Amino acid sequence: MTTFPKTAYIRSPALMRAYREIPCQGNSKSEGAICGAIDGTVCGAHSNQSVHGKGRSIKASDDKCASLCHRCHTKLDQGPFLSREARRQMWQRAHE
Repeated sequence: MTTFPKTAYIRSPALMRAYREIPCQGNSKSEGAICGAIDGTVCGAHSNQSVHGKGRSIKASDDKCASLCHRCHTKLDQGPFLSREARRQMWQRAHE
């Protein structure tokens, strides 16, 4: 049996508010181009990677978020045209 260390989750309302204050960092328009939307839908999109603490019924820590608008967030989480690796890269670029 493999055991994993427990994740120390960060939950910060102030940090989640800060994600909403910058333009969307996603790339919904074209590969490599930043979306830049400031349309009132930008929020902190949590990482979906288990390495960041994502698990069944639990989100990753609040410090593992990227500022994404509704369109980019939907593309990342439900978009049928992105591979798992493309989703990981999109989130990573937006997070950085």
